[in-house]
Amino acid sequence: MRFLYLLSCAFLMLLSTSSWAQDQRLSTEQVDRIVERLSANIQELYVFPDKRAPIVQAIRADLEGGRFADLTAAELAQRLTEALFAVSGDKHLNVVFDPARSRALDENPDPMDSGFFDAEGLRLNQGYVRQEILPGNIRYVRIQMFFWTEKVTAPIIDAAAQFLSGGSAVIIDLRGNGGGQVDAVQRLISYLMPAKSVPLMTFFDGRTGKSTITKSTAKLPSDRIAGRPVYVLIDRGSFSAAEEFAYHVQQFKLGTLVGEQTQGGANNNMFVSLPEGFIASVSFGRPVHAISETNWEGTGIAPDQAAPGPAALDVALADVMAKLAQSDDPKTRAEAEWELPAIHARLRPVRVSPDELRALIGSYGEREIRMEGERLISQRAGMPPLELAPLGEDVFAVVGINDVRIGFVRSADKVVLEVRYRDGRKIVAERQ
Repeated sequence: MRFLYLLSCAFLMLLSTSSWAQDQRLSTEQVDRIVERLSANIQELYVFPDKRAPIVQAIRADLEGGRFADLTAAELAQRLTEALFAVSGDKHLNVVFDPARSRALDENPDPMDSGFFDAEGLRLNQGYVRQEILPGNIRYVRIQMFFWTEKVTAPIIDAAAQFLSGGSAVIIDLRGNGGGQVDAVQRLISYLMPAKSVPLMTFFDGRTGKSTITKSTAKLPSDRIAGRPVYVLIDRGSFSAAEEFAYHVQQFKLGTLVGEQTQGGANNNMFVSLPEGFIASVSFGRPVHAISETNWEGTGIAPDQAAPGPAALDVALADVMAKLAQSDDPKTRAEAEWELPAIHARLRPVRVSPDELRALIGSYGEREIRMEGERLISQRAGMPPLELAPLGEDVFAVVGINDVRIGFVRSADKVVLEVRYRDGRKIVAERQ
């Protein structure tokens, strides 16, 4: 099954690779041919039959009113997309200008445009662009897009799931993920589900009137991700298939969504070639979730923990580290307690006045503390200078070195510097 939800128009425009002269303007005859083919495709394919005629009437009215006249290719694509959205509210219904892909679709009409996306998937490791073990054995994966070519993608998802299953907590980052294919979502979400086949979505195909039910996979080659906190990061750039994954997490109560409201594109789309090098994305299907009996079209998905998109990772880390700080395991607890001040400082930067910083200046054994501008600097003899960033009252991170902190202990008649290490060691020096 190659159901596709894909990408906002903005993301599709980024993928366009045409070198056609950007200032070349289309003739009236060219625009007429483009609008005529687009209208025919909407009449034949669009998922909601009762909306087909109003959409076509609207864009033809714009054509007759001169709204598409004397435009470059990029301008026409944008103007058509705006007109389609104004009447349909459907973010999967759009037009882009890409002669290379348009020619490829003419030569090999593939409604899912799989050749293009299969090549992109190979280039981007099927969308799994980053995997990392964060402090506290928190396993993190960044998925840029949900590509799917079964023999290639499935093993990569299985390997990512095996990696995630070894963590004390899991963070799946879907910020900026513009969408992709249902099969890839189904494979990954199955690793968060029970070891049985559970209905996920019913997909209604507007072309045939038939429905298809997708289910989670009961038998998987890697360990399931269970018994640990799961966080999924979302933002306004999370769209389509990325939203399906987040929706499953929320509806099946598999984890916590952190970040911003998503875009709100649930319909399934396909690609068709238009004259003069254009491509239309046309919604042909709509999904209905097994739990909510609806979807996120037009509304998006609200996070469980709201946060600005760029801060979503730290918000998730703060939450999971607070949980790990209550662990019965001393090592886990100590690591979480070490990380929390730095995470909180990134979320709410600590401000220390220049006067307070100057009060710490001096020589502490072989280490000198001085000011450069408004920055506090630590330097040992023969070693490069290190910037100190405040984490709290008289506690500083060493910028670029996460395993060392500098603390100052003040009393009425002296100041003592403490070099504190992640493993619990401490070196103390009194100001001379």
